[in-house]
Amino acid sequence: MQLQDHGALLERITGLLQDAVVREAVHADYTRTIEQLGVEGAQARFLAENTLRRLETSGWDIRRTEADIFENFGIISARNKYIGATTLVGSFDNALQRRAKAFSGQIMMQMMDLKGGTIANISPHHEKLEASKSSFQITEADEAEQLSGSFSVAVLNNVLHHEAPERADEILRSVSLKTDKRLVVLENTTVGRTPAEQEQDRAVQFMHEYLFHRLLQDPATHDTPLPGNYDTAEGWAERIENHGWRLSLRDSLPMEPHHTVLVFEKD
Repeated sequence: MQLQDHGALLERITGLLQDAVVREAVHADYTRTIEQLGVEGAQARFLAENTLRRLETSGWDIRRTEADIFENFGIISARNKYIGATTLVGSFDNALQRRAKAFSGQIMMQMMDLKGGTIANISPHHEKLEASKSSFQITEADEAEQLSGSFSVAVLNNVLHHEAPERADEILRSVSLKTDKRLVVLENTTVGRTPAEQEQDRAVQFMHEYLFHRLLQDPATHDTPLPGNYDTAEGWAERIENHGWRLSLRDSLPMEPHHTVLVFEKD
């Protein structure tokens, strides 16, 4: 995974928040996300606004700002319906665990027609697959280049949009050479009826991921890059088919940000 250019990150954030329409949409997204994590509405709105203002006035040291926001989130009380009273960060950690299980279930559904085989699960965020059949042998990897040998199925679990387009193509080439039958891709997907709507969705999607990866997780141990390599479901399918795959199934996951499962077979 590529390293994050923090100067470029700060420039992108401040640029996006200068657009009043985008800022309003991001504020609504942050408020909704914080509410879903168990913080009461008025406080959630205040936290969303305070977070955006701190980012807008961050100066040059965005890493310090991220650490301060994370520390503040760590003392905010929340009530999670699964684990009860906790903090905002504690509620988010629980949400991450539940999300990983949900993604694993959605991915394994795409292999129910297979009797068994070897599966390579590439997930830079360590979201492991739980085998639905004992006949599946799963190899976990953070990077495609860590894999050796060949596999019946490869899974790219929220991988490509965290890389620059050129690096995403390298990953697809590497995986395609090592996979015999099927490729399952779970990705963020851009939505919108017009180019303008899609552009706004990409902006809000980027800021949502920024909250998810760099503010609600400890910046001392997480420095997740956000190049914003987003695409529509159709765009992802076309890019992946260029590597010798044929799209056989597409399934939408109505979550924030919007995700799509794309299943490909070897031509």
